[in-house]
Amino acid sequence: MKMQISEIAGIAGVSVRTLQYYDSIDLLKPSETDSNGYRLYDESSLERLNRILYYRSLDFSLKDISQLLDQRETALTYKMLAERRLALTFLKRRAERLIEEIDKNLSEPLKISPWFDKVQADYNYSGLTYSSDYFAAWGKADREKNTPYSLDSRFAFGWVRELFSIFCGIEFERQGLSDPDTPAERYFGGTLLEKISGKPLKEIFEEYIFTPFEMDNTTIGGHIDVVGLFGNDICEDPREIVTTAADLKKFTDVILSRKAELKKMICYCLCDNGEFRVYSELGGVHAELSIEPDKNKYFITVCQSDAVPDNEERVMYYPIAGSDDGYLKFEVWTVASGAEFEVRSIKLFDKKAVEFFSEKNVGIHVLNNGEERQAKKFMPRGKYYRELNLRDILGEKFDTKETYIAEVRAKSETMRSGQMGMIYMHGGEWQSRVFNVFYPQNAYDKYNLFLEALRTATLHERE
Repeated sequence: MKMQISEIAGIAGVSVRTLQYYDSIDLLKPSETDSNGYRLYDESSLERLNRILYYRSLDFSLKDISQLLDQRETALTYKMLAERRLALTFLKRRAERLIEEIDKNLSEPLKISPWFDKVQADYNYSGLTYSSDYFAAWGKADREKNTPYSLDSRFAFGWVRELFSIFCGIEFERQGLSDPDTPAERYFGGTLLEKISGKPLKEIFEEYIFTPFEMDNTTIGGHIDVVGLFGNDICEDPREIVTTAADLKKFTDVILSRKAELKKMICYCLCDNGEFRVYSELGGVHAELSIEPDKNKYFITVCQSDAVPDNEERVMYYPIAGSDDGYLKFEVWTVASGAEFEVRSIKLFDKKAVEFFSEKNVGIHVLNNGEERQAKKFMPRGKYYRELNLRDILGEKFDTKETYIAEVRAKSETMRSGQMGMIYMHGGEWQSRVFNVFYPQNAYDKYNLFLEALRTATLHERE
């Protein structure tokens, strides 16, 4: 069978130009040329081309390949291949060392800005985030033992058990052990899975998930490293999964590659704009797994769910980006009926979180015994605001182009809110930022306080 150059190029997966070059250096000559000057190749040509590509995959030069193909002595072939194997072994070991070094670097958390460190310390908050793009950790997994977070820190994650159950149920369906139309929630509890297989849930998870995916740090119950509100380092609940961020990533990688399983999981799990997530609150620890199938991304977070300062203060941060004249006014705005709070201190920092001013006993103490109203309507002047001037504080060091950050700490005596604001002049216009000063009633609100504080404290990094 005769083949033109484009045909043999298509079969071998190389370009026509490559074959033309091989012809010019006498590495692969056509079997004949027709009357129109077209190169024609036969099956022996294709076999020789396959040998060329094989040796190229071993990184032989074209000169060495020509010698290997044309020589008659098998000893030479053996010698050259042995030398190439030795070279590739060296490259393999070097690549493995580089991979180990990269993995080590990837397992180290990102360096977080000084303001992140300050806010998490102020809010007595710790945790980790692990995503397709980065790994970050802050605070301690166990404060008493001074244990830092790592990708191998074990934590209890209740709802992920249901995710594992759905996955195993889908595997049963694939093997014909259960009906493909079984609703996802029927697999919850392990009851149905155990009836089908005749095995306890622990063995099912080990057979279908933990062992094949090499999730060596994942168990049902057991020792935990991330100690939350109650200080327990053992999860004794036989229904709860104990896992790590590193192991959870292995499972996530698998289900992201299996769109059919993922689709059925999404049918049950919380969905929003094409993504889904599972989360749990156990012992003061918030664990969450979010997946964006269309973007092939995941987000794992493990953190304390009791993020508030030790003394139950409300800590607020006000970025001051480019003050025209240095004038700052901290002022109580609208106050709810029955609300009472006191501003304990005001501090000023540069954008690197270095403190350069501190004032206690600020003198702002608000108590509203009437209906909701503005503080200036019922408070005497000077009792609901405090004025400062950066130019007076910093002197010649004051820079109109610099970003400064004010920290205001307030204590709330009631469960009712009041608004604390700050204004300054920038570009000839008043700039303002306001916070609701209140003592949160539940763990979710406390967590939001931390995120709110972090966003505003690091706002200067994005401006």
